[in-house]
Amino acid sequence: MPELLHDAALACISRYGVAKTNLDDVAAEAGVSRASAYRAYPGGKQALLESVFAAEVAGVVQSIHDAIGPADDLGRGLAAGITAAARRIASIEAVRFVLRYEPELVLPHLSFAGLDRFLSTASAALAPAITRWLDPSTARHTAELCVRLFVSHWGNPDPRVRLTDPDQTLQLVEDFVLPTITRKGSSNHGNDH
Repeated sequence: MPELLHDAALACISRYGVAKTNLDDVAAEAGVSRASAYRAYPGGKQALLESVFAAEVAGVVQSIHDAIGPADDLGRGLAAGITAAARRIASIEAVRFVLRYEPELVLPHLSFAGLDRFLSTASAALAPAITRWLDPSTARHTAELCVRLFVSHWGNPDPRVRLTDPDQTLQLVEDFVLPTITRKGSSNHGNDH
């Protein structure tokens, strides 16, 4: 039943937004009783939203790892991961609704201390996917650069660049991420002597 309620919650949020969606709406959308919905989520709407958010984030992270896996070099791996994330997020209608009509729900997570927590969590989740090319510290730094690039683009998109386009994303990675890694590696190497 949680998966049924999860899908119903996303459908309701796509139509009404987070503020106007309640657990009764979700139960009706899922075709289950109100009591069943509350048994599945005793914490009510907040518990359901937290569960849906966690599942969607896990899905995005898995999409990124799956996309990076077959890549044969770091640049293509990073571009594939960013493209996969952009496509997955763009495919979630509820996210599009919230970003358009309820951005105040997202902004605290992408500014000030919220951004620091987001960057730390996202970087830790993504870094293992690129450690076959980079040492763990550099992988974490590189993952953070990619997350920053992604957040920056989603917050203020350049109409000439679509992160859902693998070639355009690869160009961004080659222009902005890979040179930074090369400089960081050179300065670390210089400190070893």
